[in-house]
Amino acid sequence: MLDLQHTAIFLLCTPILVSSDDTVMTNLDICIITISARQIQGEMRLNLLQRNRETEWETTMSPAG
Repeated sequence: MLDLQHTAIFLLCTPILVSSDDTVMTNLDICIITISARQIQGEMRLNLLQRNRETEWETTMSPAG
């Protein structure tokens, strides 16, 4: 999220919306979803990456899509 906010200052009229409500995706031009499994205390980041690769994340299309 912070990467997007830091980049947005260089773009004109770029609203960034953060929400857990999927109805906000209606009629968007671009939708970026970031998700990850929680890192277990002491877990190496490479192990976390592997667990994320093995997870089948549920995805849905934008209602307008």
